Amino acid sequence: MTTGADGRFVFLQLPPGTYTVRFSLSGFAILIQEEVPVTVGQSVTLPIAMKVGGVTETVTVTTGTSLIESTRTGAATTLNSRTIEHIPNLGRKFEDLLSLTPGVSIVQGPDGDEITFAGQRGIFNNISLDGGDYNNGFFEEQAGGQRAAVDITLEAIKEFQVIATGAPAEFGRTAGGVVNVITKSGTNQRHGSLFHFQRLGALTGDLSDGTQLEDFHREQWGAPTAAR
Repeated sequence: MTTGADGRFVFLQLPPGTYTVRFSLSGFAILIQEEVPVTVGQSVTLPIAMKVGGVTETVTVTTGTSLIESTRTGAATTLNSRTIEHIPNLGRKFEDLLSLTPGVSIVQGPDGDEITFAGQRGIFNNISLDGGDYNNGFFEEQAGGQRAAVDITLEAIKEFQVIATGAPAEFGRTAGGVVNVITKSGTNQRHGSLFHFQRLGALTGDLSDGTQLEDFHREQWGAPTAAR
């Protein structure tokens, strides 16, 4: 990419990941910025200063940590793939992990469990999946509930961002919270994984009223695959 006359540059719609950025200009030493983290919904600013030098001179800078967004005021939390993979999740749904974010809880709503941000009703929330609308508008259900029209396996989620308060105007119609979910994707190399979860009655406790479960046996398995 060639920058503008003022040195500004913009890369749009980059997949979440860690990047290396290389800067070169005639009469200046090449500058390499390594380990630049880009997460879902994040706008990263790289303030760089190039030094006068020979053609073969190279300056390498390692970032390695998340960069602060000075242009946003919303309280955002990002759950990356490592967190999603290692935190126990009984329902195997990413919605169950939202309660890890401050100010977010799962409460009983008119149509079952719903997600609430700072006490707001679930209908005021906005959930997007890969940039598309993931709110449940089917079966006469309200938006913001835990029961989505299309279930996405937890293993297909790369990471997601939760904005509990102060969501920017770009999201629109959102008086509650915003959840921005990104699924796993890639380029040319195929990769995948297998999972199998089993629950047996012998390892499951009784109901809250003391009733014992009979013939309780639950199996869940799958094999998400993508390219990278």
